[in-house]
Amino acid sequence: MKLIQPVTINPSEQPDIRPAASGTYVLFGNFHVSFSHDDNICTLRVPDGTKNDGASIPRWLWGMFGLKPDGLHRAAALVHDYLCASKGHFTDESFEGFGKDRLSSQETHELFSLLLQAASVPKFRATLMYKAVRVFGPRWKVRE
Repeated sequence: MKLIQPVTINPSEQPDIRPAASGTYVLFGNFHVSFSHDDNICTLRVPDGTKNDGASIPRWLWGMFGLKPDGLHRAAALVHDYLCASKGHFTDESFEGFGKDRLSSQETHELFSLLLQAASVPKFRATLMYKAVRVFGPRWKVRE
């Protein structure tokens, strides 16, 4: 299956995530991201109050690679964490226009990569982050 091509993520329209307890972040307000798939415009809504870990970036790596939980990648990380928490499941209320109710882990990781690109994350950094989720991220399959 040819996956998704993001329409756009404007770096100035990143989600409003704020630090919460013990290294987590919480989303204030809903966050929407739109992309095209098979000539359909699809929209994913991440609901207000969603918690994420800011791309699981250990603090000691922040300076080494210029990665911080609040960087340009935060929209991609939020969407990725949201989908990983449900093993790719989404509801009709959260995902419109896609035509199925679940993404595989591979599709979720690919979406993360495409969202990093759409958010103007530098190519080296985006590649590093994508490879990290492919190697260390969760895995699940979808049965058709």
